[in-house]
Amino acid sequence: MALGPTFLVLVLGNIGSYLGVFSPLAYYFEVHIALVEVAVIAMEAAFIKLTSVLAVFQQDTFIGLEWRYALLTATSGNVSSYDIGTLLV
Repeated sequence: MALGPTFLVLVLGNIGSYLGVFSPLAYYFEVHIALVEVAVIAMEAAFIKLTSVLAVFQQDTFIGLEWRYALLTATSGNVSSYDIGTLLV
């Protein structure tokens, strides 16, 4: 995948998922944090998969992204983000 545009879109998507999903579910609706995390991971995996099928984010050697890799990427990114946030608090 094209590194620059993909990185920028995924960072913006991550910020959007925090502001649009995580914050309202955790603070306004008081849903349990584990359910909120599952919702965020599912949404981010779908966003990664959607991003991967758009031609602007692909390079010549792109062969496609499977759902399991999108889910693995979303999960690992969410876990590392959670760990960093926990260490900073």
